[in-house]
Amino acid sequence: MNGHELEEHTGEVRLRLEAADWPGLFTEAARALAELMTGAPDVKPPAGQPVELTVHAPDRAALLVEWLNELVFLSETRKEVLGEATVVSATANEVVATVRGYEPAVLKTAVKAATLHEARVDQRDGRWHATVVLDV
Repeated sequence: MNGHELEEHTGEVRLRLEAADWPGLFTEAARALAELMTGAPDVKPPAGQPVELTVHAPDRAALLVEWLNELVFLSETRKEVLGEATVVSATANEVVATVRGYEPAVLKTAVKAATLHEARVDQRDGRWHATVVLDV
């Protein structure tokens, strides 16, 4: 079972992610971002056109940050919350995925960006864990 936790602070939210595998962190990150943006724990079924993404970064933590920033950018430009991600492949430096979303009636939280501040990714007890701070 995958999961996430949102910890709010003034002007930022600390996102804690957990997944059974490395690709699962990206799927969970998309779901968590959608929940934060809409205030709804269950994302609506995607209605928009799928978007194929390839994101690169020098390490795992930076890759997760770049992934979230790409989702934030696409949400802004497409006016959709992209809460569904199907990961095609994920290495320590690249993720390839297809994302889909929907146009929400209202946004609860506008996310400006994911930051490298306190970003970390590690594997413990056979599961993947990550922390990313979002600027809201």
